[in-house]
Amino acid sequence: MNKIPFDIARFSVDIAQKITMDTLSRTKEMVSGSLTFLGDNFIMASRLPHIEKTSLSSFLEDSGKSLRGAGEDTGASLLRAINATGGAFRSAVDALDLADEKTRQMLFENIHVASIAGESFAGIKVSEIQPSFRAEGEDILAEEVANRFTQSGLKKAVLLIPGLLCDETLWRDPKNPLVMEKLFASLGIFPIPLRFNPGLHFSENGKAFWELFEDIRSLPAFRDKKFHVISYSQGGLILRAALYLSRKKGSPISPHLDKAIMISSPDGGSYLEKLGFWLGVTMEKSRLPGVQLAGIIGNERSDAIKDLSHGIIRQEDWENLEKNPLSGLEHIVRYSRERYFGELDDLDAYQIYSVISRDDNALRLWMGDGIVETGSLTYLSDRVFRKKSKPERRVWELAGLSHFQILHSEANQKILRELLL
Repeated sequence: MNKIPFDIARFSVDIAQKITMDTLSRTKEMVSGSLTFLGDNFIMASRLPHIEKTSLSSFLEDSGKSLRGAGEDTGASLLRAINATGGAFRSAVDALDLADEKTRQMLFENIHVASIAGESFAGIKVSEIQPSFRAEGEDILAEEVANRFTQSGLKKAVLLIPGLLCDETLWRDPKNPLVMEKLFASLGIFPIPLRFNPGLHFSENGKAFWELFEDIRSLPAFRDKKFHVISYSQGGLILRAALYLSRKKGSPISPHLDKAIMISSPDGGSYLEKLGFWLGVTMEKSRLPGVQLAGIIGNERSDAIKDLSHGIIRQEDWENLEKNPLSGLEHIVRYSRERYFGELDDLDAYQIYSVISRDDNALRLWMGDGIVETGSLTYLSDRVFRKKSKPERRVWELAGLSHFQILHSEANQKILRELLL
């Protein structure tokens, strides 16, 4: 990265900071606010004169507290992302030289910014993150992964695919950083974390995963081995995109994979992105200039977030939109389009997801894990996973955990151990 005068750099960072922090803050308010609002209304309803002191009152109050708790957990997680991003920008402004490698990483390898804005925001390049294998906070080549695997003395390897707002640090629980590492070690499995630019189309990151996989599979250390793969959240769609594309191109990945475990995969999209899209469209059509501008900025979302509205994994679903006779209605049309294309049919695949509650309340059942609705989490449960051999072992539902709590939970660790033994 070339040296540039500090006054120009500072101005650029100030502008980038304002746009980025505003976008992340609105995302936090929409996500956690919607859950908290629903929870508060449930609690208020439980105290109405004709309901209070009835069994329905207790049910509504419990439901409200659960939703409100999910809102608080979600808000706290997103707040950490906002604080991390704000800290990076403050450090950049204080630094007198943006060419410093540390500053470059904070600005252009910021996983939170890339998730929301993709590679660019309103035409301004904001991310230089490249798909890669990762170790100790650095990109490493496939050859280095192979050397580390050989030195470990282990016989199996697992590829780890992160989700939105995540990189390889996802697999280290802040409260117990080594829990996942110890799990894999106890099973004789060598972990291989990957990082992607999480704001790109799932099809682009799927292609990148396929290319990285081909690089590592061709090395002597791995040539005769099959890989396990574990994906989290959006990572499941990246994996599916890679499987679909590799089959389409005649060089399928699946014969070289052992077990594929998809955790909290939004295979039918996410209701939060659906709400965000329609909110942005409504604001953009407003006659009030300030509201209209907010809607335009809000719809400058990353390609990954746009994919997440429907669970789109194929590049062709975005191509040739100008030839569509229903031009302008593509977003609505996509709700009825097929989202699964046989990419998991010949794979030893499993899914794990969580729901806030298992009770019969329709709203709470629909809310799923607070970020992904139940219909999306279970979109492939019956049509794909339970059609495989031993269907009782294919789908695992964990109750009482949000989207952000499931990965490092004891219940999930127990399931991973059982499946990977």
